[in-house]
Amino acid sequence: MRPHRPHTLTSRSRRSTLRRGQEYLPHHPSANSFDAHRFLHLADAHGHAGTFFARTQRDLFAEAVDIFDTTYLVQAVTLLGIPADEAQVVARTDVYTDAVRADQRNAHEAGIIGVPFTVFDNRLAVPGVATARDYRNAIQQARKDRDQNT
Repeated sequence: MRPHRPHTLTSRSRRSTLRRGQEYLPHHPSANSFDAHRFLHLADAHGHAGTFFARTQRDLFAEAVDIFDTTYLVQAVTLLGIPADEAQVVARTDVYTDAVRADQRNAHEAGIIGVPFTVFDNRLAVPGVATARDYRNAIQQARKDRDQNT
């Protein structure tokens, strides 16, 4: 890979995000997203995965908040109404690790090698930084396809 390639990818992401009317700070925190993914599963168990995902993406890319910090993750899910004691269990244990590993296996089998990358109904994908409209369209299409096949 050429030395300037990461800058090129960041520039491309920033241009794409700005075209969609979203903010994008090129110098945002970067770390392993495994724990954030575990908290996403917790949010999903309470019906708040979409809200949690949208909040973390906004905070990371528009506000440069360190969403990989456990304190942030606990606060983010408790603001959604998830009991603090459940959030602390996720923070202190390996709960949802198996679910994240299964997601990783499924992603690998589908050829997905990076994040963000969202898959709906195991068929439709929204790669990269996307708008709420992009996600809404993918969700609506997945529902429409599912309803037509049932």
